[in-house]
Amino acid sequence: MRFLVIIPCFKEMENLRVLIPKLMETYTDSDLLVIDDNSNDQTEPLMDAYARSYTNRIYYICRKSDPSYAESLCEGFKFAYENNYQKLIQMDADGSHAVSDIKLLIQANTNIAIGSRYKTNSRIINVPIIRQIISIVGNVYISLLWRTLIRDKTNGFRCYDQSAILKLSDFKTNSKGFAVQIEVLHHLLATKEKLKISEIPISFQFRNLGESKFNVDKLLEALKTATTLVTRKKNANYKT
Repeated sequence: MRFLVIIPCFKEMENLRVLIPKLMETYTDSDLLVIDDNSNDQTEPLMDAYARSYTNRIYYICRKSDPSYAESLCEGFKFAYENNYQKLIQMDADGSHAVSDIKLLIQANTNIAIGSRYKTNSRIINVPIIRQIISIVGNVYISLLWRTLIRDKTNGFRCYDQSAILKLSDFKTNSKGFAVQIEVLHHLLATKEKLKISEIPISFQFRNLGESKFNVDKLLEALKTATTLVTRKKNANYKT
């Protein structure tokens, strides 16, 4: 079974240089789509070189206008649907998501598998304590607001099966940053056909290279998004 990995990114050339060979050589049944928000760090030539090395397995999209992590993610969903992949892995380029954990998400017998930082046996490595506190507080707030049992609603390390990919093929976002993770989860929970969601314990490691894209504005956007969505929950089953 061939599956697709999508990586939205901006100025992550050095991390991609490490990540891509490991990913391609560990999972020979995988394809890769990198969606780049017009980085000025030579990401494009690097991706051209990798596309030649891993023939017919690597795809690259450079979004030259309206850069947005959220819109890049939507483009990845559409690509997976149009190319009829059975499984879709979403992950970050910064090294926080372990390549070795992909198999755990793929093997989960579920429509959506979330790589969770907050399950028994999960590991958080070298993440600054203030970032951990912000993440935990944000997730607890959404849990109380949505009355959900899902612990990690903001991590961008997920696996979707064909049923979920179909639901995401026409997904539209109102966000720019990582608040889109919350929108996607709400969109899937609110479908009439109930999808099974599981959380899989993973190792989450703070980036070694490059600068974090996280800031207070993005946190506030995420909390505002979660609050707005709960007023439009309709058929959402937050206890999935």
